[in-house]
Amino acid sequence: MKAQCRLPLDVEIIIQEARDDMMAREATLREARDDFERRLIRVTLAKVNWNQTRAAAFLGLHRNTLYGKARSLGILS
Repeated sequence: MKAQCRLPLDVEIIIQEARDDMMAREATLREARDDFERRLIRVTLAKVNWNQTRAAAFLGLHRNTLYGKARSLGILS
């Protein structure tokens, strides 16, 4: 069984902020999903001092998958 990494994130706040922005901009589903993922990845990376391996473990992703998502969302270069 794989050990889960636990971080104190308030996902409810992230969801509410993303929802409010989506409604204000009349965003498409894709835009809303990308915005939520961008926020969640940024907050997670900040909580682990930008350690991609720890962030990926918390999010349940492989490190390479996190890196690819972060690049495509403009978080990492």
